Amino acid sequence: MRSGNYLWLPLDHENRVVAAMKIRGYSCTRDDDLMQKASGYA
Repeated sequence: MRSGNYLWLPLDHENRVVAAMKIRGYSCTRDDDLMQKASGYA
């Protein structure tokens, strides 16, 4: 999330996006609790 905007991408693309970001030196983490809250499951 950046400035209140979310990046939406298909789940089958997630691994490729994360790998590309790591190659460029970014640290990628996933907050499952936050994702569940945002989707209404928590």
